[in-house]
Amino acid sequence: MSSSASHVRFALTMSESPLLLDGAVRRTGRVVENLLTNAVKYSPDGGPVEVSVAEDGGFAVVVVADCGIGIPSAGRDRIFELGYRTDDAAAVASGLGLGLYIASAILRRHGGRLDATERASGGSVFTLRLPLVGTTRATVAGSNKGQSQRSSYEYAS
Repeated sequence: MSSSASHVRFALTMSESPLLLDGAVRRTGRVVENLLTNAVKYSPDGGPVEVSVAEDGGFAVVVVADCGIGIPSAGRDRIFELGYRTDDAAAVASGLGLGLYIASAILRRHGGRLDATERASGGSVFTLRLPLVGTTRATVAGSNKGQSQRSSYEYAS
């Protein structure tokens, strides 16, 4: 695997209804950008990156799933710590271990959270949850799920 994929395929599934976030849009955008950049950085050339955006119980939920190096279970509890990088990540690409720490801190500050799991077929799944406008951060409103659309995008560097 190279230090950075030069070509990945994005598959995007989005909520049909607009989702109005209760948080700083610019900072939230940086969180999503970080997750997408990491998916590209740690995926093999030509690998798929799946992104979904949906509403669940008063939260916007963004899921970024890749087929990259994954997250070893031994490091999964620490990947959101300041400066922490798994040995596998350090072997594939340079970095300081700041991105996921900052992303997680931004989401917590806005009543959300960031979770990571390893994909059964290999790779990582990051799930971002952020309150929607009109929901309280202590009490989550009910869900109103719309239909989804699926689109495919390609990224080449």
